[in-house]
Amino acid sequence: MTTSHTQSARQSHEPRIVTPSGSQEFILFAYTAVLLVVFNVATAGLTGPAYQSILQKGLNLKPTTQSIFGIVTDIPNIVGFLFGFLRDRWRPLNRGDRGYFLVVPLLMAGVNFMLAAGPFTYNRLLWLTILAASTGALLGAATNGLLTAIAQYNGTSGRFSVLLLVAPRLVSIFSNYFGGKLGDAAHQHLAFALSGVLCLPMSALSFWKPPVAFAHENDPKIHASVEEIRIAIRRLFRHRAIYMPVIVLSFWAFAPGWGTPLNVYLIKKIGLSEASFGNVMAMLGVGTLVSSLGYVFLCKSLRLRPLLYWGTFLGVLGCPVFLLIHSPTQAYVVGFLAGVSLSIGLCSFNDLLIRCCPTDLEGVAFLLVLAARSLAADTSDIFGSWLYEKGGFGLALAATTLTTGAIFVVLPFIPHAVTAHREGERLSETVVEQDIEGAN
Repeated sequence: MTTSHTQSARQSHEPRIVTPSGSQEFILFAYTAVLLVVFNVATAGLTGPAYQSILQKGLNLKPTTQSIFGIVTDIPNIVGFLFGFLRDRWRPLNRGDRGYFLVVPLLMAGVNFMLAAGPFTYNRLLWLTILAASTGALLGAATNGLLTAIAQYNGTSGRFSVLLLVAPRLVSIFSNYFGGKLGDAAHQHLAFALSGVLCLPMSALSFWKPPVAFAHENDPKIHASVEEIRIAIRRLFRHRAIYMPVIVLSFWAFAPGWGTPLNVYLIKKIGLSEASFGNVMAMLGVGTLVSSLGYVFLCKSLRLRPLLYWGTFLGVLGCPVFLLIHSPTQAYVVGFLAGVSLSIGLCSFNDLLIRCCPTDLEGVAFLLVLAARSLAADTSDIFGSWLYEKGGFGLALAATTLTTGAIFVVLPFIPHAVTAHREGERLSETVVEQDIEGAN
């Protein structure tokens, strides 16, 4: 009996291969990639440069006032976990997440059309932007919740984390380039109208349901019963592992040197136009895109823990490089190098987030982490704007380096079960529950 129990325990601690192979694997990743690209196209649109131009030149707002506008309009993302909890509890039209994919993009398109049809006064822009952010947060809850469930079930958190990084970067290149051409006052209304049109493919995607991507919905071991709200909330807050990506991504996002200080520094100090600034952000996206592809191979050969350490180290090194910018040409080069330095950290943190979400609470857990990240990013933007006004861009970047380095303090506390397996593997549910939730 002792021998059999020992063997059973030993086997339960060994990760097993769970990723589908062949054509099923291709379909799984094709669906995930298409879903992420279409989702990011719908939420990003072409309005980023237009917003910056409206706030800076159209409304003549100071950097601190711009930051306040940003944090107020980002409130739906800060409380996005509420949308995530809605996603986990209610599946509209009996279509699950695909019900959200069908309805919410139509609402997003309507908000963009309303923005395109009227004047850009402060109050009108404020309230419609909050409404746009609310619909985007609800769509994000459904999208990220579904992708997390798929990744956990198929042991693909590493490669999915790359897709979570690559898809927004690809879209940002497209969005910043074409949005930069529509950022001037003559084309701003057109930017919002086209952004409304770009929401519609997401609704069309709701009719695609490949079985391999939705196999987790039919697994009785995963979806054994429907929890009461009280029990679900208690299980979420007892899930120790979810606090790790909350802290790590909050430290990463609290970057006072980015956001408004970087925008003001490059445009007003270095002399970049809005279009050139969009191109710099596009180059940062290209750098991140190119170097993040290496994570596809790293996550198969290395466990997650060393990748988290190396990603944090590279992120610390990448913070001061913007001080090297003295001309528009240098801005393009530095933007690319900064993107390269950020990719491993971003991929490993996304990997950590996917692994830490509790079953059937993927939406609220994922959005809880994103809410903490959004709050950290917005407050850091206000703090960074204040630092910029008091001591310049170098002071804001120094603060960014310190907060990024603080991640090293958190990494030793990540539960073993979260980082014990490589890409394509999964530990037994018993081991994960004991290590992550602290079973008695």
